[in-house]
Amino acid sequence: SRNYVDKAIRYARRMGDWHGAAEAYQVSASGYYQEGKSLEAIENFQKSIQMIGNRPAAFLLGKLYSDISVVYWAVNNSKEGIASAQKAVGILEKTKNKYQTAIAYNNLGTNLLLSGDWSKAKDFLERANNLAREIDHPHLASFICSMGELDLLRCNYEEAEKQFISALKLSEQKENEWYSVQILYHFARCLLAQNKTSSALETAQKTIRQCEKINESRYKSLTKVVLAESYFRQKKIRE
Repeated sequence: SRNYVDKAIRYARRMGDWHGAAEAYQVSASGYYQEGKSLEAIENFQKSIQMIGNRPAAFLLGKLYSDISVVYWAVNNSKEGIASAQKAVGILEKTKNKYQTAIAYNNLGTNLLLSGDWSKAKDFLERANNLAREIDHPHLASFICSMGELDLLRCNYEEAEKQFISALKLSEQKENEWYSVQILYHFARCLLAQNKTSSALETAQKTIRQCEKINESRYKSLTKVVLAESYFRQKKIRE
């Protein structure tokens, strides 16, 4: 599929089709991100944004800034993530597209979480959740999980646990295995933070199994840290 995308980019550029080239770069960037190649993803998202320039493509441009903010979050670059998400919010709010605006709110909120600005993060995460509930957003489970992360960071463990359980139930209803993995990882962290080591260990093991099922490497690696800490606290260090 990579060859087809590269051919589409070359063809669009040769024909002077800036919109087609921008969309092709977007597809390429998304593919790189799914492959775990964040730097290549950022490069292609930037090329897509540059291709649009000042041309009239507000919706696509807003979505691109929203998407690239997720990649910046993944590489712990909250400064660029916040800047990109803020641009996305400013553009998408004007389009009146609630679906993409809710995603941009959440992306801004998660980057603010990463930066440590929890007060502003709460504002945008609540906006994302409220808007998502309005339209029965398919990503609502992820947005609820983000609220749980905020509570976890603030050591509001009981509330965080409620958020993760609610998010997990919704993701399982929607049969979204990737979101379930994400939520389970944070749920395991929450259980461990409360010294519920047996439950944390069990949840971490379940997370790793599901990661292997869907070939998800990032959360598998992160969960192994939770698993190791759970074993350590139970004095069950294994080779």
